[in-house]
Amino acid sequence: MKQITLITTLFSILAILPLATFAQQPTTANEWFKLGNQQRADRKLEDAIKSYSECIRLNSDQWECYGNRAISYAALKKNNEALADFYKAIQLKPTESTIYNNRGNLLTNLGRYEDAKADLLKAVELNPNYAKAYKNLGDIYKELNYHEKAVSYFAKAVEIDPKYVSAYNGLGITYSEMNQFEKAIANYSKAIELDPRNAQAYVGRGIVYSSLKKFTEAIAECTKAKEFNLNQQQTEKANSCISWAESQMAKVKAATGKTPDEFALAGVNQIKKNEFNEAINSFNECLRIDPKYSDCYYGHGLANLNLNKFNEAIMEFTKSISLDSKYANAYFYRGKSYNSLEKYTEALADFNKALELNPELEEVYNSRAEAYIYTGKLPEAIADYTKAIEIDDEDYMAYYNRGEAYRMMGKNAEAVADYTSAIDNRIGRDSADADLFFSRGKAYTNLKKYKEAIEDFTEAIRLNPKDEYSYTGRGIVYFEQKQFQQAKADLEKASQLNPDYKLAKEFLAKIAALGK
Repeated sequence: MKQITLITTLFSILAILPLATFAQQPTTANEWFKLGNQQRADRKLEDAIKSYSECIRLNSDQWECYGNRAISYAALKKNNEALADFYKAIQLKPTESTIYNNRGNLLTNLGRYEDAKADLLKAVELNPNYAKAYKNLGDIYKELNYHEKAVSYFAKAVEIDPKYVSAYNGLGITYSEMNQFEKAIANYSKAIELDPRNAQAYVGRGIVYSSLKKFTEAIAECTKAKEFNLNQQQTEKANSCISWAESQMAKVKAATGKTPDEFALAGVNQIKKNEFNEAINSFNECLRIDPKYSDCYYGHGLANLNLNKFNEAIMEFTKSISLDSKYANAYFYRGKSYNSLEKYTEALADFNKALELNPELEEVYNSRAEAYIYTGKLPEAIADYTKAIEIDDEDYMAYYNRGEAYRMMGKNAEAVADYTSAIDNRIGRDSADADLFFSRGKAYTNLKKYKEAIEDFTEAIRLNPKDEYSYTGRGIVYFEQKQFQQAKADLEKASQLNPDYKLAKEFLAKIAALGK
């Protein structure tokens, strides 16, 4: 039975007075009306009816008393009396939208859908922003299996009131009945976001997961619902959801030895152990049993990405997204795959979508910044690296990459600061990285801080004695300081390590031209 809403009037806007206020017998219609409201709030419905009757006896034109007495009669299932009072209230106040809404609810509960629709449509005609009336119209059309109509009215309700939990539940139920499961989950999730104790939404989402053969999730959702106050019908639905999901899991396991969830978990563990081909086999088994298991397509994509099979990875991530368009990580890793194929336009589109869904995914900022660098958008890259650092101020790679972007822009002082932060964070966690010192050495060289540059190139060589670039960098600094013997020794070492390295040969030629 739908609960009929309280009629809002100039009188009922006033705070409900405590019992002590009516220690003396009310003497006016308004006093009886207020007492009736208080009694109805306390669920003393018979007493409320008597008080509203006294209000009417003293002032037979006070429509609010008829309207609220009608609500009380309806709650006691005295439907004829309720309808008579609603009729009288409308006679007295034909422009009051709440009366039509409340009578429409009662008529809906009586199965008189056409009459109910007429009342609710009148309510929204009188008040085009009446979210409850739109929601109630949605309920009627849902009951009549006019799903598109139901969706339009529920959607109108949440457009007017974006925090209308019941309307989101209505959308969830309707989309589920239309087999549009992704939209159903999104609306149930919104209801739960607004009301984390909304048992109906948990049960509904659990039923959808069952339909998608995500039995573990279904059981978890319906079990969660039972933590809250369920009515008998909701309890039966939750228990039925759990029982059915458990029975389906048992059937699948009997036929295959494992459930899709177990194959999915095996694949995840194999990825953690770098067993990527084995992971692909596990995800294939998962998808053989349940072809709509989006997480297994996602896992398949991750395994292919790690095997540098970028086109295959993109295909799998796309399948995952087609089943769950809110899967931020699937967009992210598809974007990384596009980055690896130098398809930066597609990569940026995916990174943008991933951040739209989850603005706190630090890795996405780093990867999007990489795409920006390759497309020549250095300020945008710096902004993304900055955001990644805000999320994790110990991310040494974000500092390093932002330093690279600054150096490419000629902002060498800023680059040095970032390289230093990268070195500090890397040494603090692990060991130093030759590339960090090499890059800072280049920035110091650009700033003509040759002493610091030589120290960094020397440290890079210590960490990686086969790094021709650091020998060349230090050789160039020695050349700039006219220390030609040291320069020649470093540049010759670089040429030995990489005979094709042109920059080392160019500076060796300059030294020879000077006769040094």
